[in-house]
Amino acid sequence: MSTYTMLHVTIQRDSNSVPWGFRMAGGRDHGGPLQIQTVNPNSLSERCGMRTNDYILRIGQISAEFLQHQEAHELIKRQSNVLDLILQRGAVPTTADYNSRANFPTHQPAQHRPPAHVVPQSQYQPPPQHHSSQIPMPISHNQVVISASTNTPIGLYSAENVTDTIERTLKSIDIASDHHTEQSKSANTYQPALSHSMPKPIPHNESHQQPNSVPHVSPAKPIITDNVSINKSSQDAAAIGRRIFKKGIKGSASLNPNDNINQVAICFACAIRIRGPFISAMDRCYCVDHFTCSHCSINLMECGFVEENGKLFCELDFEQYFAPFCAKCGHKILKECIHALEKTWHPECFVCTACRREIGNGSFHVEEGQPYCISDYQRMFQTKCSGCEFPIEPGDKYLEAMGGTYHAECFTCSLCQVSLDGQAFVAKNNKPYCRQHGRPTFARFN
Repeated sequence: MSTYTMLHVTIQRDSNSVPWGFRMAGGRDHGGPLQIQTVNPNSLSERCGMRTNDYILRIGQISAEFLQHQEAHELIKRQSNVLDLILQRGAVPTTADYNSRANFPTHQPAQHRPPAHVVPQSQYQPPPQHHSSQIPMPISHNQVVISASTNTPIGLYSAENVTDTIERTLKSIDIASDHHTEQSKSANTYQPALSHSMPKPIPHNESHQQPNSVPHVSPAKPIITDNVSINKSSQDAAAIGRRIFKKGIKGSASLNPNDNINQVAICFACAIRIRGPFISAMDRCYCVDHFTCSHCSINLMECGFVEENGKLFCELDFEQYFAPFCAKCGHKILKECIHALEKTWHPECFVCTACRREIGNGSFHVEEGQPYCISDYQRMFQTKCSGCEFPIEPGDKYLEAMGGTYHAECFTCSLCQVSLDGQAFVAKNNKPYCRQHGRPTFARFN
C-alpha cells in the first residue's frame, strides 16, 4: 500500500518573460501520463513545491488524461500569466483520479501574535504618512499559490513565508492600501489536499521531436549577424507504465462458514451483504454463486483465476481473450507487463537498442522510434554546449551559431557577458561579441 497526494498549484507571474520553471514529459501520444520531468532551481515552480515525477491531472479546467504532449504545451501557453494545475504525487493516476474533483478547503493565512493592547478596528486611526521621507521599494508581483497536503511541508512553508514577507514589506514602506492587503491575502491561499492509500504501480516518462536545422555564422572575419535561429527541443524522457496482473492459483480461494454473528461480509461482485458461507480471495469476499469467470461462468474454486479491470476470469479465458501481446516476441503476457511507446512488452523484451540491457522502470529516450537508455542516448545523440560544455538536455532552449551549439543563456558577449540571445553580434577569432565591443575602433584601443 502506497500513499499518494493530490496538490492544487496556482502560479502567477508578472509577464510572459518570466518562465514557469518546469518541463513536462509524457502524453497520450507518448504512451504515458503527463508528468513533471524537471523543475528548475530557484524557479516559480520550485518555490511552490512542485517536484520531479509529479503527475498532471488537470490544466486549468481541462483533464489531462487524454491530452497529447503538444496539446498540453499549447494549453499551458493559453493560461497567460496565471497557471492553475492539479497534481498527484506518489503514484500513477487512474481514470478515477483524473475525474475526481476534490474540494480543497481554504486555508487562512497565519496570524501574527497581537500585542498586549489591541485597538478595535472601529477606533483605529491611521498614523500620518510622511511620503517625503520614504523611498518606494520595488516589489515583485510574481505570486505562487499552492495547495498541498499536511505531509508536504515544503509547499506549506513557501506559501506562508511569501505571504508573511509581502505583508511586512508593505507595512514597512507604509504604502499598502487596504485593497492591496486584501488582494495579497486572498491570492496566497493554502489548501490541503486529500491523501489516499491504495496500491499503485510506479512509472516514468517521455517525448521526442527532432530540432529543425539552423544556419550558423562563419567566423572567418568579423560579421554583424542580425538573425540567430533558436530552437527548443521537445524531446523528453519516455513514459513507462508497469503493471502486474493479480493471479490466484487453484486452491488459493477459501470457503468461510460465516458463523460469526459479528462478522459482516459484503460481496465484491453484487455489493450485497452475504448471509451464510462466502468465498474469500485476493482480500475480497464473494457470494458462492458469484465467484465465477466473467466470460465462461466456470466456478473459480476449481481452477486458477486472474483479475482484469475489476473482473475475474479463469486462466484459460484470460490467456485466450484478454492477455496482451508482447510487441517484440509476439507471445501473450501473463505476468508482469510494461506499457511504453503505445505498446505492451515483457520486461525482458523491452531493452535499450544500443546496449540490449533491460530498461525496466528507468527513464529512456526515443530516437527514430527506438528506445535508448539515458547513458547510451547521451553518448550517441546528445550535443554539448560550446560555451559551458555541459549537455544540452531535452527541452533546453538552445541556438546554433559560429559552427557550434549553445544554451541560450551561454551565448554571451566574450567581453561584457551581455546575452546575445536573439541579438545581432560580431564574430571575431571564433568568439562572439556584442555590436559595441565588436567594432574595429573598440578593438584597436583595447
